[in-house]
Amino acid sequence: MKLNVLVPTDISEISLDQFVQIVALEEMNGTTIFQMQKVVEIICGIDLKSVAEIKYSYVKEIYLHIQGLLNKEPEFVPRFQMDSIEYGFIPLLDEMSFGEYIDVSQNMSSWNDMHKAMCVLYRPITHRQDNLYTIKKYDGLSEAYKFKKIPLNVALGANFFF
Repeated sequence: MKLNVLVPTDISEISLDQFVQIVALEEMNGTTIFQMQKVVEIICGIDLKSVAEIKYSYVKEIYLHIQGLLNKEPEFVPRFQMDSIEYGFIPLLDEMSFGEYIDVSQNMSSWNDMHKAMCVLYRPITHRQDNLYTIKKYDGLSEAYKFKKIPLNVALGANFFF
């Protein structure tokens, strides 16, 4: 059987949700072989049965490649595109409202809730001129679920920056 496997070449091709699944997997007491298979399943989007049919050396190579991507030091990303919308990091952290601050601080400490913090820190850009921009007014966490798809480099960079 021939199987085409798409392996990310950059951390921006991995979503926050995929990373959260990997973190949860690493917190379990499983075997290294099983973890390797699951990481390949999660990141490459193929089922576990198909992963089991790939040569061990290839699975290991893919796993080590993914670990290499995850171990790179993140860079702060001030703007990014997701679902045809440009998002920008909150321009003035000092002017963050109390509600924004509470939502960020309560959700920044857990990877399971990180998408909620990202929803506060990154919002749709409403006006842009060169490198300056304004973002949509904060209206709560109602659309936080969308931020599970945020590119991992954006989430890690903001987490590192914040």
